Amino acid sequence: MILVTPAAAREGMLKAGMPPLHADALLELMARVRAGQAATVMTTVADVLGKPARTFDAWVHDHVAAFR
Repeated sequence: MILVTPAAAREGMLKAGMPPLHADALLELMARVRAGQAATVMTTVADVLGKPARTFDAWVHDHVAAFR
């Protein structure tokens, strides 16, 4: 579901002062995400650290006190 069209998002980014090149790159990235091109799960974290990656929610839960 797209709540804001890419054209409207680009217009908003430009009005906020984002350079056109950056706005276009961000829109391209988001189009790729919507198309499923970012859905591949990699093992890089586990390969490097020797333990599995954690979710962002788990990280927040473990570090919430730092933000209070």
